[in-house]
Amino acid sequence: MVARPALCLPCDGERFFSVRRLHEPRGSGREQIGGAVTADEAVELVASHLPPGCGPALDGTPDDLEPLS
Repeated sequence: MVARPALCLPCDGERFFSVRRLHEPRGSGREQIGGAVTADEAVELVASHLPPGCGPALDGTPDDLEPLS
């Protein structure tokens, strides 16, 4: 399974955050993960849709990571 980055967007209406998968074709039905009322719920929704074996989030930039090879 390929990990797809997720995005939390503030939105109007009943839910305040829209959680979506990036790089999915619009209208495919796979782009929308769900909605959340709070930022904490949105983060929990993103985390619950990460693929198995996905490592932890890191505080920093790509430049802070050690090279793979």
